Amino acid sequence: MTHHTVQHGTATMEKGLSASPARVFAAWADPEQRKVWGSPSDEIDMRIDAADFSVG
Repeated sequence: MTHHTVQHGTATMEKGLSASPARVFAAWADPEQRKVWGSPSDEIDMRIDAADFSVG
């Protein structure tokens, strides 16, 4: 398998979810939960090294 690394300053993703904003934010803020539902398939491992949730 070939390993590819892509680095971007900004990424935008949109996905409709049948969950409350609070539940979605909690899942997005938790690295383990984000890893589970953030990857588009079992063959793709999407990792986010850091997330800044500060206002502004």
